[in-house]
Amino acid sequence: LLLMMAMPMMAQKVNVGKITQDLELELRASRSSEEMFHVIVIMEEQFDVQKHYRQIQYLNKQQQRDFVMEELKQLSQRNQKEVMKDLQQGQKNALVDRVKSYWIINAISCSMTKDMVYSIADRYDVKCVMKDMEIHIVDGEENEPVVVEGNRASNQWNVTRVHANDVWNLGYTGQGVIVAVIDTGVNYNHTDIINNMWDGGVEYPNHGWDFANDDNDPMDDHSHGTHCAGTVSSYGTNGYQCGIAKDAKIMALKVLNANGSGSVSTNWSAEEFAVSHGADVISMSLGSDGSGGIWQERVVMENVLYCGVVASVAAGNVGNTYQNGQLKYPIPYNIGSPGNCPSPWRNPVQTLDGGRAAVVTVGATTSDTPDQHSAFSSYGPE
Repeated sequence: LLLMMAMPMMAQKVNVGKITQDLELELRASRSSEEMFHVIVIMEEQFDVQKHYRQIQYLNKQQQRDFVMEELKQLSQRNQKEVMKDLQQGQKNALVDRVKSYWIINAISCSMTKDMVYSIADRYDVKCVMKDMEIHIVDGEENEPVVVEGNRASNQWNVTRVHANDVWNLGYTGQGVIVAVIDTGVNYNHTDIINNMWDGGVEYPNHGWDFANDDNDPMDDHSHGTHCAGTVSSYGTNGYQCGIAKDAKIMALKVLNANGSGSVSTNWSAEEFAVSHGADVISMSLGSDGSGGIWQERVVMENVLYCGVVASVAAGNVGNTYQNGQLKYPIPYNIGSPGNCPSPWRNPVQTLDGGRAAVVTVGATTSDTPDQHSAFSSYGPE
């Protein structure tokens, strides 16, 4: 108490435990009171599905989505009201900028000064303030040679390996399913997917949205997103069939720039769009580095699942990334977020505790040896 009385400037830092460690280090290193930090404010209250379970258990898919979305939006609007007043006052004083509210998780992203970070973190209704973390493409995959037999489309080995062609023969081709590809955008004019792009109507004439640049043209300026979209539903006009669900529609959601980098908050915006506009599946070949992940991503992906959407997420390609003779990202931190979130379904023989999220995490196998783990593919916990 005497120390605090002698050093009154430290009083504002009473709740530094509510500021994530990486952000706190940056705040301490800053020598400017005007420097802005782009952060995410996570509210204390979050959606409790158990409280609403009786109301949603007998609803059909669309009814459940509508109900959960409305509850999520009402929670955020109600719970963020008071902290928004502080942020709006901060904007008037040039202490806060770029404020955006989220409902897929009860949170707010914004830029603010160091003093504002400490002030907001000190609020009773705020759980924590974190950096708006960087996410990036899952890159470095080993490409298999294209198989083309004359002018006749043949199946790539990935199609036959998972027996997708056998499932097509049963009538399941992805027809009627919308897959939101959250990535570097999609070349929606590509001859192999042009007829499988989501119809966004007059409001979204280019089949999605560009959250990286905040405009309505999610054209791919990298190529990674188009590659991923082709894996979902290309239909073989270029001579080979590599799409797993060849009749599914692609919703193009660009969150990564031409360098393949983006932010957590931008990704949340895309997930809100996907859920709001009828996506059945979210495909993400992106994430944070394999540094253990954050609980906030788990909350997001749980809410995505409550809205009836599942996500196919790449495990990552840092399985054989070594540094000083040791794995750079040691197991179980070999998979970044959101790939390390729980799955939506658990085998009855599994006894692990914990809930379920929307994430089906996908690793890679080699083509020459069935089900042999590819060295570059991330391992996960075991």
